[in-house]
Amino acid sequence: MLFMFRQVFEFYPGSEEPEEGWLGEVAYNAVEFGRYLEQAVDVSELPPIPTWSESKQRSREALKKLGRVHIRASTMKAKYKKVRKMISSLS
Repeated sequence: MLFMFRQVFEFYPGSEEPEEGWLGEVAYNAVEFGRYLEQAVDVSELPPIPTWSESKQRSREALKKLGRVHIRASTMKAKYKKVRKMISSLS
């Protein structure tokens, strides 16, 4: 925090340092500001977490699995191409 203070106020060696306890005041003010925001802003209830039926859940898991297989396959293809290129350069 002292580093940030020095950056903001263009500190150079020999210039004035902040008073003792300034960091505590900054923290206190930040906490008070957070409390003010919590009270001032009318926050509506969060929407409920979506629930999936068994079939939808299985479908989502299958899509994830398919994506992982696709990524793995494309990685293997890239490695195969590299190996082929290395072998052809040796010939």
